Amino acid sequence: MTVHCEYQKLFATLVHDVRQPLSTIENSAYCLNLMMRDAPEPVREQIRMILRQVDRADSCLRGAADGFRRIQTAPEGQANFEFTNSATALVT
Repeated sequence: MTVHCEYQKLFATLVHDVRQPLSTIENSAYCLNLMMRDAPEPVREQIRMILRQVDRADSCLRGAADGFRRIQTAPEGQANFEFTNSATALVT
């Protein structure tokens, strides 16, 4: 197996392993939001913040995965390393 294939496999595993807990956090926050309908607004805002941050992390993962696919499909030596704002935010 080539080094490139090893990186591809590692990256796919990493994305999957990060998305699993994100899904659990998102589902838990959704249920918490339903249970806390009558909670004070500051509590509900914290739940919404959790959901926004989960969405942001998922967006960063999608952007990184898309960038990785672009690099994979580019002719050798011509990889495009232009990143979106979300992908840049991931590393800053």
